[in-house]
Amino acid sequence: ATTRAAGPGIRGEVARILSLDVDGAGFAKLGEADPVLGDVQRARPGLRPLCFWSPWEAACWAVIVQRSSMLVASRVKQRIADRFGAKVEVAGRPYQAFPPPITLVDAGGLGLPEQKEEWVRGLARAALDGVLTTEHLRSLAPEDALAELRALPGVGPFSAGLILIRGAGAPDAFPGDEPRLFGILREVYGLPDDTPPAAYRRLAESWRPYRSWASFLFRAAGYSAAGE
Repeated sequence: ATTRAAGPGIRGEVARILSLDVDGAGFAKLGEADPVLGDVQRARPGLRPLCFWSPWEAACWAVIVQRSSMLVASRVKQRIADRFGAKVEVAGRPYQAFPPPITLVDAGGLGLPEQKEEWVRGLARAALDGVLTTEHLRSLAPEDALAELRALPGVGPFSAGLILIRGAGAPDAFPGDEPRLFGILREVYGLPDDTPPAAYRRLAESWRPYRSWASFLFRAAGYSAAGE
């Protein structure tokens, strides 16, 4: 594998991965208007979503982890990288990069169920067609991007949100159907158990243009509480 100097393109990708490519100056002001969000912000100052290297890799992860534990899915993803990915060296340490879509578009033997392998190949075709790029997905309105992603093989509402938010780094998307997040919001906002999905979407409207970031903070708060 070859390495490239850290030019504007590389710096831009790193900024996206760390969610530093978005001006977050207005995010704190949302917490001033919404005390519940403000409490979460103060508990985790400066926390932003950490993204995958690309929407393509995020899409593959979304398929790999379906109906699987995080531990098992992580091992499968690493085996795919070991077998098909390029080796890179960083600070003297070797790493296996996740393979690009051209490598997996016709690949078999990924260590996945047959249906999932077909989904990965379908995602590779979509990536080669330009669908799974940061530039394309962030050029669309979030709702349109989510709808386009849900049309891809193996991608449901949760996976679409993961690809857009954690893959493309879109700062203002709200997953329309995520029971785990909805449960956290019910708890912190004191909402009834039968709150319909539309009510969560209305609640999230007040977080614009940082709906992704607010959702991420609430998830982080929920996971932390579950681990205590």
